[in-house]
Amino acid sequence: IVINTRDITESYYSNRLEKLERDIFEKSALTGIDFHIIATNYLKDIEALHEGMLCSLLWVKNNKIHNLASPNLPSDYVNLIEGLEIGDNRGSCGTAAYTKQQVIVTDIETDIRWADFKDLVQPFGFKACWSMPIIDSRNEVIATFAMYYKESKSPSSHEHFVINRSAQILRIILENYRQVEEIKNANERFQYATNA
Repeated sequence: IVINTRDITESYYSNRLEKLERDIFEKSALTGIDFHIIATNYLKDIEALHEGMLCSLLWVKNNKIHNLASPNLPSDYVNLIEGLEIGDNRGSCGTAAYTKQQVIVTDIETDIRWADFKDLVQPFGFKACWSMPIIDSRNEVIATFAMYYKESKSPSSHEHFVINRSAQILRIILENYRQVEEIKNANERFQYATNA
């Protein structure tokens, strides 16, 4: 019975995850849909699969992080981290973006990477934060995907799988989105130049 229950749970989890992935690819293929909305809905769905998880997706531009989607993080916290510089020991996302490595912080209170930011995060009750850099085909960090918890904890096998797989999916979607934006901007410049 235990084995059957585990198999059913695993099957349900895998099916839900596959559905989320199909949805984000289908939505991102449609023109005119704001990427912020697509990313926000995807993160909400990931959170719904994991009790207590809060996700964020941050752009990395000019060595600073900028919020792209953080559906259930407090807006005051999102505003506090907006524009922070990346670097070694700059929280989970700042460190992940700087080192191009996954950062697993199981206890924010005692981890050296959060030493300068403990006071900032304490009022919000976050205890753990895991971050994965999203690296494009040019080997540049374009974003970070993070998961917060209000308890000190290590990732489960499901959570490890999701953070790695979701980062890859978000990389594909972000690169496609960036290419569309670059083409759109180039067309606008061309139109401006030919009409001038």
